[in-house]
Amino acid sequence: MSHPKTTSSWSQSEIHQQFILALDDAFDKLSATPNFSDDWISCRSVAGTKTQIRQSPMLGNGGSGRDAGGFYLFANRFISSEASAIHTPYDRCSFERYSDFALYTDGNWYDGNKHAFLIAECESNSNELLGELAGLISVRCPHKYLFIDGNDTLNRLNAFCNIPESVADDWADTTYHVIEIPDQPTRPSTWNSITATVESNGDRIRFANAG
Repeated sequence: MSHPKTTSSWSQSEIHQQFILALDDAFDKLSATPNFSDDWISCRSVAGTKTQIRQSPMLGNGGSGRDAGGFYLFANRFISSEASAIHTPYDRCSFERYSDFALYTDGNWYDGNKHAFLIAECESNSNELLGELAGLISVRCPHKYLFIDGNDTLNRLNAFCNIPESVADDWADTTYHVIEIPDQPTRPSTWNSITATVESNGDRIRFANAG
């Protein structure tokens, strides 16, 4: 069992670095808007949407403003790094269909060759941690992200993974990043990050604070 490949020149570690850089760049632009800090602290949403200001560095400004967010910015840059990309970012990205965000390989969907390459969820309720983790486990792709408010996150993740009934295992070369959204607006690269990398097919997921 192996994950689908892309023609990007980026290494596995560079993919994560570029992903976080895109979120930082989106945050820098969005944080310049009026009342951004107050709206973040008060957990307000982008006007006319369900997207919280705290989620905007990832998801942008709601359904018609996704290109302001880091997820779309990353997808655009990632596709530009590929040797011979055929489909546009709009064809390769999905928002709030099966997950809050998904980036797919460049294959043709009609031929069954379009596969998830990176997925991400954004939640503001820490009570949804384990349900969101179970959802990530159920999708086969190499890069998985969860952005969520923190609440004893590391201990809860590993307690869940240690229960056999959780079936918390995955394919080799799958990396999980659980990133805690802070109460104060700061660049995403400074947020507390908890990671797990699966070494061999069927290994149990084991989380640790990012070093």
